[in-house]
Amino acid sequence: MPLRYLHRPTWLCLIALLPAAQLRAQPRFAARYDVLISRGTLIDGSGAARRVADVAIRGGRVVMVSTIPLAPARASRVIDARGLIVAPGFIDLHAHLEPILDMPDAQSHVRQGVTLALGGPDGGGSWPFGTYIDSVRTRRLGMNVAFLAGHNSIRRAVMRTENRAPSAAELTRMESMVAQSMHDGAFGLSTGLRYVPGTYSKTDEVVALSRIAADSGGIYTSHLREEGVGLIEGVAEAIEIGRQARIPIVLTHHKVVGRLMWGRSVQTLGMVDSARRAGVDVMLDQYPYTASYTSLSVLVPSWALAGGTAALQARMEDRVLRDSIVRGIVELLRNDRGGGDLQRVQFSRVAWDPSLNGKTTRTRRQHVVVVRGYIDGDRVTLLPATTSEGIPTDGLNGPYRVDLVDGTGAVVATHRVSASMVDHSRAMTFLAAIPVSARATATVSAIRLSAPFGTTTRAFR
Repeated sequence: MPLRYLHRPTWLCLIALLPAAQLRAQPRFAARYDVLISRGTLIDGSGAARRVADVAIRGGRVVMVSTIPLAPARASRVIDARGLIVAPGFIDLHAHLEPILDMPDAQSHVRQGVTLALGGPDGGGSWPFGTYIDSVRTRRLGMNVAFLAGHNSIRRAVMRTENRAPSAAELTRMESMVAQSMHDGAFGLSTGLRYVPGTYSKTDEVVALSRIAADSGGIYTSHLREEGVGLIEGVAEAIEIGRQARIPIVLTHHKVVGRLMWGRSVQTLGMVDSARRAGVDVMLDQYPYTASYTSLSVLVPSWALAGGTAALQARMEDRVLRDSIVRGIVELLRNDRGGGDLQRVQFSRVAWDPSLNGKTTRTRRQHVVVVRGYIDGDRVTLLPATTSEGIPTDGLNGPYRVDLVDGTGAVVATHRVSASMVDHSRAMTFLAAIPVSARATATVSAIRLSAPFGTTTRAFR
């Protein structure tokens, strides 16, 4: 079945091959069915009005739809669907299917009527693609699955997180990786142009890779470069990629983020309609809630994340760059996903401090930083570092809470330290005895320092 028809109910296509009369009257010689869904309200996906009908299934396929009741005796199993909706299985075109290897029955999807989910969105498809697909095939799955090749995964494998255009050789390598993924069964290419490292790519790079996917009949789905300020340009870029690459496009989880842009969906939907009239096969999907779920890194300017965590930490040690990063974070909190309200930013999963799960940036009024240091008997020394708010740790004025954390993120010891016990001169040294057992000392992999907001000796400067 051509990929661009994925959104059409498969069984509806089968029904269309039958004479129209058979959809209205019971056949003269009734066949035996495995399952008969009786007297449900049928919504078949064609746009036709809902109607009460029987649906007969044999060998895993719909073989009869009839508004005239079919004989229950002809079926091995009869499902009384009176008062219920009967519809083709839903297709989830944007699914993060990473848990599928551990939860292959996919009950969270199946219980909502989803029978096909498309994984690997937002540029996050696995690489090597074929290796991952082989792993999925070993599971007994509860629904049909398909996967996209991920631009971010491929770019990271070739260029790490560098903020630059690829060389000719690097682009050729990425093209071959897309081609290999398509050969191994990918349904297309996904991008996450708001995320690292896809955010560092230019339009021509994405066009070149999309052409490879198009050559194998694939589709292109895009988490746009911007969904708030810059949304209009993001939609225009996606449409242009589809036009140049001659590939069907899905603007994934289409929405308008930030108060400054609310209401602009009128314009983006008009852009989609106009592009379709011009012959560009552009579509969109949407989720039915007024929030988003993503990494906290979207609240940090993309340029600051180039090169990874170590590079970000180095930039935070430069006062000028630190100020720029902080201003960028504030801007994103005010006019992008922050919505201008710290209560809107809620933590879902915080591996290094599960106590934050479910809380918001307003309810956790502390500076928190994981710092390097060492333990020598009853003396803990923390090397100079920078908090997540851009304030050097030697600029914090306690009281402090010190958590010693092992490799799993579990706290093996905690101690509260007053300001008078800290030497701010070079490194932070806690002079009081901290009760850390020899075993705990051996397993400590990180030291987490917390201090309340509003107690800093140095403000943002």
